[in-house]
Amino acid sequence: MIPSIFLHGGGDDPAAKQSAYASIVHAMHAHEDGRFALILAGKTMPSMEKWCPLYIAAFVQAGALPSNIVTCFILPDKPLTRGQLEAIAPRGVFVCGGDTPLYQQGMCADPGVSAYLLENNVVYGGLSAGAMIASTRAIISGSVIARDGMIRQIRVLDGDEDAGLLTVRGGLGLVPFTVDVHATQAGMLPRLIHAVESGMVERGCAIDENTLIAVEGSQIRVIGLGHVYHVTREANAVRVTIHHAGDVIEV
Repeated sequence: MIPSIFLHGGGDDPAAKQSAYASIVHAMHAHEDGRFALILAGKTMPSMEKWCPLYIAAFVQAGALPSNIVTCFILPDKPLTRGQLEAIAPRGVFVCGGDTPLYQQGMCADPGVSAYLLENNVVYGGLSAGAMIASTRAIISGSVIARDGMIRQIRVLDGDEDAGLLTVRGGLGLVPFTVDVHATQAGMLPRLIHAVESGMVERGCAIDENTLIAVEGSQIRVIGLGHVYHVTREANAVRVTIHHAGDVIEV
C-alpha cells in the first residue's frame, strides 16, 4: 500500500529532496493524471510568488506534470476553505514551508479543510511548517518554557524564530503524534522533549533535515539522510528512540 502522508523535515540536499518529492509525486499520481494543490502561506503575495516557481520546478524535476500542479496562496485574511479544495478536487496537497503560525492559521481556520482531506483520502505532503501542522496538537512556535516561576530556554535562539513561550495549537489532525522539524540542525529536539514532558502534547517525532517520514496507518517509515527522534512519555520519564532510513516506527 502506498503511504498517504509524507512529512519532510526541511533541508536542501538536492538528491534527498528529489527522492522525497518523487515519492510524493508517485503517491499523488502527479506523473500521470493526479492533480494536486501546491499550498503556500505568507504575509504578502510577493513573498509567496518568490518561492512558488522554485517549488514547481522541484516537483517537475521529480516527475510531476506541470498541468497537474494547482497553486493556492494563503494570506492572513484569506485562509484556505473547503470550498477551494472541492473546486480543485485534488488527488493530493503539498503544504510548503515558512512561517508556521501563518500556516496553522491559514490551513486550520476552516475545519472543513481537514474533514475534506480525511473524507477523500487526499494524499498529504508537508515540508517543515507544512509537516508540523499535520498533527492533532501542533507546535507552532516558541524557544522558552515557563518552569517553577522562571522562563527557561529550550532551543537555540537564532534571531529568526519566535523567542516566545512554547505554543501548541490545534492542527489538521491527520497524524496522532506531534511533529517538529530541523531536529538536529536547528536544535528542535529539546523543544519536542519539553512539549511531551510538560504534557502539552502526548508524543511526537522530531525530523531531521533531508529526511522524510511516510505514514500509513500506525506505521512510520523513515526515508532520507538524517534521523527521526520518537519522543514518548512513560510514567514519570520521557523516552527518546533514534531512527534512520529503513526503520519503521510503530505509533
